Amino acid sequence: MKNEMYQHLQYMPHSFFTTEKQGDIVTRMNTDISGVSSVISGTLTQIVSNVATVVTTLVALFSMSWKLAIVGLVVLPLLIFPTRSAGKVRLKLVQESQAKNDEMNQLINETLSVSGSLLMKMFTAEAREYDRFVGVNEEVTELSLKETRSGSWFRVVMGMFMQLGPLLIYFAGGLFIIRNLDPTLTVGTVTATVTLVNRLYRPVESLLNLQVNFTRSLAMFTRIFDYLDRKSTIVSPENGAKPDCEQATIAYDHVAFGYNDTDDLVLTDVNFTVPGGQMYAIVGPSGSGKSTVVNLIPRLWDVKDGSVRVAGTDVRDFDLTYLRECVGMVTQEAYLFNGTILDNLRYAKPDATMEEIEAACRVANIHEFILGQPKGYDTEVGNRGLKLSGGEKQRLSLARVVLKDPKILILDEATSALDSISESAIQDALEQLMVGRTSIVIAHRLSTILKADRICVVKGGVIAEQGTHEELLAAGGVYRELYETQFRQVIEHEHSEGEMPAFDLQGLSTCHDVRAITQDNLPDVFWLMRTNRRYYRELGERPTMAALTTAMETVPAGVNPANHHLVGFYDCEGALVAVMDLTSDYPRAGSVYIGWFMVAADQQHQGIGTQIAADMRAACQAQGYTHLELRIPEAAEEGIAFWQAQGFAPTGERTEENGRASITLARDIPPLAPRAVRTSDEPKQDAEPSPQPRRDPNATRGPRGERKRRT
Repeated sequence: MKNEMYQHLQYMPHSFFTTEKQGDIVTRMNTDISGVSSVISGTLTQIVSNVATVVTTLVALFSMSWKLAIVGLVVLPLLIFPTRSAGKVRLKLVQESQAKNDEMNQLINETLSVSGSLLMKMFTAEAREYDRFVGVNEEVTELSLKETRSGSWFRVVMGMFMQLGPLLIYFAGGLFIIRNLDPTLTVGTVTATVTLVNRLYRPVESLLNLQVNFTRSLAMFTRIFDYLDRKSTIVSPENGAKPDCEQATIAYDHVAFGYNDTDDLVLTDVNFTVPGGQMYAIVGPSGSGKSTVVNLIPRLWDVKDGSVRVAGTDVRDFDLTYLRECVGMVTQEAYLFNGTILDNLRYAKPDATMEEIEAACRVANIHEFILGQPKGYDTEVGNRGLKLSGGEKQRLSLARVVLKDPKILILDEATSALDSISESAIQDALEQLMVGRTSIVIAHRLSTILKADRICVVKGGVIAEQGTHEELLAAGGVYRELYETQFRQVIEHEHSEGEMPAFDLQGLSTCHDVRAITQDNLPDVFWLMRTNRRYYRELGERPTMAALTTAMETVPAGVNPANHHLVGFYDCEGALVAVMDLTSDYPRAGSVYIGWFMVAADQQHQGIGTQIAADMRAACQAQGYTHLELRIPEAAEEGIAFWQAQGFAPTGERTEENGRASITLARDIPPLAPRAVRTSDEPKQDAEPSPQPRRDPNATRGPRGERKRRT
């Protein structure tokens, strides 16, 4: 029954798991089925032995004296009535008790899981949750005691009726002997009959108790079959279609969708087409239905009206297993099972060789990290992968999808909330992953959206707009509004010839809180500089507050002071994680000059610098800047390597000031090049591994107060 239940639940639609309580599912899978099991296995032998005892006893009774046997059996009907009454009471109590057990299991699952426990600690809700648990547990205990008490009065009544039988036999036997109604009857026969009747009542009582126990089990059966009788609404059709999905076109034909029949429609008329091999981005306000749109492709949900077609075939006509084999999905929250890295990777392809696994990890820029662990690919990831950072989990999730090698790729905000990873490394991995595949990306990062072949804007249940970044900005509609609020970029407006708009600092990041550094923030910046001892020791300098103040106030000759910025990047806890000094429209119009850039030490090796650099390029491109330039001390080898990894190259210009030599690095920001698309008849090539992200320039920490280094 457990096997059948597990298999049945596996194929239930996604909507089942979004509505049913996890505690309810666990209780029915374990407690209910185990309860039925104990009743059946524990009473089967009793049934056989008790039936045998009843039959042999009845034969003996009637062979000695059929008259006294009938007298002894008169009591048996009286035993049936309390049995039926007790069965009804216990059925009701068991149903209530199991419902409360569901509630208690749900409470345990929610508050003692990793995420629930963290939430409880952060909101100091331990006492409140304990009181809630005590209340539910008391109700479960009280229902259990009620069930026990109901069995007690049942046994008392049964005992009274069982004592009535021997009294009647003694009375009838004595009457027959005194009045000589049965000359063959003796005192010994009467005594033997009483003994046999007592021997008969015990197995009869046990058999009647079985009815009560089975009635109790009926409550569990009802709950079990409530699940087993539910039919999956998303099933594979017989002889389902298996079209070639290589660079398949995805078409949404006037799709309408609601999560159930009573709710309003989430999507009312979604209509667009993704040509084969292209990458489309979907953006829109929160709750507009972006994730719902992509979840219709692998049939996690079915449309209410219209159709979703892949390679010209309605997804409802696909063989369901084949359809999902063709689709690879990377979600915002990477889920890992509690096991090793290798176990989680092989979930995508159980028979994968180590060569295939390592190649997938190189594409996802995670191979070197894994090799750096003491146990390598046998490293335990912990419950839900929480022994790894968010970026490491995300890249493992990407490697798993690479190993699957899907024809269609769906990225549901795969990088939107990842401050602590190398954005460049992830983008490199995604770029390799999307080559030759039809891809749909839900993204909140401008640098991701700008790479899309086309952008679809979802609002009000429809595709409100679609086009390129420039076309949608020019249209001045929903995307423009998102551009202003969500991406916080500067609005393009009329300027005099040759004049660039002031650089918008907020365009530098959609993950960090970007603030202009003022005199009030200088102590935090100075602390970051001071703890970056090794870097300054290599340069033979010592950071001072005076030098920091001078750097903040120094503006290159001929530059408008309004174009000089010292920018701080803060995390969600308000900690300063990086500082950048930049000047716009310098050294020439349309250029941005980076004076210096530091990342907090405890944030290094997590790609913060690379991510900010990628956002810098996207912001410059969005605002019309085409050139980036910086000077860096010649002795800062690690910093030079970092900027070269960001696409900067030495210009050959070398300067010397205060006895320290510096070199100039620069890079252009070309228009977005079209992505490489593999034709269907072109053989697949193993993707070259992306270069591993290099460490950010030496910098140390944010605001005062030590933070532990993540290991």
